[in-house]
Amino acid sequence: MPGRLSAGETWQPVTNERGAFFPIMAVLVIVLTLLFAGLVEFGRFLILKEQTQTASDAAALAASYSGVKKWVNIDVITDRGNKTVYCCDEDGCYPCGCEPCGIRTENVTGLEKDLINGGEWEDYCVPPCSCGGGSCWYVIKKRWVEYSQQHSQDAAEAFALVNLPDQAEDVWLNRGSPKIRHDVASVVVYLKSRARSLFPNVFGASYETETCSEAATFYYDPKTGKWRKAPEDACWKN
Repeated sequence: MPGRLSAGETWQPVTNERGAFFPIMAVLVIVLTLLFAGLVEFGRFLILKEQTQTASDAAALAASYSGVKKWVNIDVITDRGNKTVYCCDEDGCYPCGCEPCGIRTENVTGLEKDLINGGEWEDYCVPPCSCGGGSCWYVIKKRWVEYSQQHSQDAAEAFALVNLPDQAEDVWLNRGSPKIRHDVASVVVYLKSRARSLFPNVFGASYETETCSEAATFYYDPKTGKWRKAPEDACWKN
């Protein structure tokens, strides 16, 4: 039994906070652990997305060149130079000068690698006239691409696997890739990848990311010759 209070004394409550310290520390450790785990997983997701983008870029570039036939329609223009002009008198005819022979144009369609790169367009130049001179050149009227869907798909899948992200356990072409855009002579690739979570009990067994890339068969910047990223309407709105 507590003793009696002497005159002038009052009761003072006794406090002991040592028992509350451990629950607080336990909660703090759990929160910090979850925060650390979340940062690690978020960092892995960012790396996965970046590496998947690189893989889809490579896949689109490969698809835009595999099994592709580039066609071209050109005008081969020949300035035939000058032809000999003959003057005649009572003693007969003899060369007395030259006059323009005229320009000839041949319209030709064929594979660009043959006509342009291989120089076969020169076969359609008309020989110069008798006085010589003149020149021959070509003008591109139209260019277009003939794609092979199967070749493009095989190339895209192969290059996607070669560039498999380090964090991913699998990659695959998505949304019917590759999509061929004949209007701008390019190929669009959707690539999806999956990574296994380091903390499956907290964040689930795995997570996925999807990227989109477009490679033009005829580059818009011939100086660099690099692929171009797909515009929004090519990827996420079709």
